[in-house]
Amino acid sequence: MGRRSNVQKMPKAVRDWLDAALIEGNFSGYVLLADELRARGYEVSKSGLQRYGSTLEQHLATVRDTALSMQMLDRSMADDEDRKSAGLMTLIQAEIFKSLLAVKDLGAAVSDPVKRATVLSLIGKNAAATVRASIEAKRHQQARTAAEDAAAPPPAPTVEVRFVGVPEKPAPGAPEGAGEA
Repeated sequence: MGRRSNVQKMPKAVRDWLDAALIEGNFSGYVLLADELRARGYEVSKSGLQRYGSTLEQHLATVRDTALSMQMLDRSMADDEDRKSAGLMTLIQAEIFKSLLAVKDLGAAVSDPVKRATVLSLIGKNAAATVRASIEAKRHQQARTAAEDAAAPPPAPTVEVRFVGVPEKPAPGAPEGAGEA
């Protein structure tokens, strides 16, 4: 793991101010922000601020895009079958899987087995919670389906009515008298 940036070492109140300034300035004006932070006693470069701002902008874009996607889903589909929750579970499971692969790929880079075990433990706990939630959602759906089936009226019996002595209509192209009994 790399060293923490000077921006990340700043107190939370200063980072909150910086975040607000970056958002308000539409993620521009890094030279002025670096000068302001230096005047306040924080040593930070324009490049370091730009890296921090770029990461913040990406995080905000992800949150915005996710919120927009969820709003579109909400408007476009009824959630009678809890499909949105199932989709969210799938996304979470995919991200946990990606994290697990990333830890596996680190392999030799994380030489401390305790650190590796700690990371794997966290991923395992998150995966277990996600699996439990997924199982519970499936149980809920099965119970809901069973309750709907039980509440549904039985199908109406079908009745076939035949008139005795009335000849059936002959099929098109059949010879005359073919429909009479």
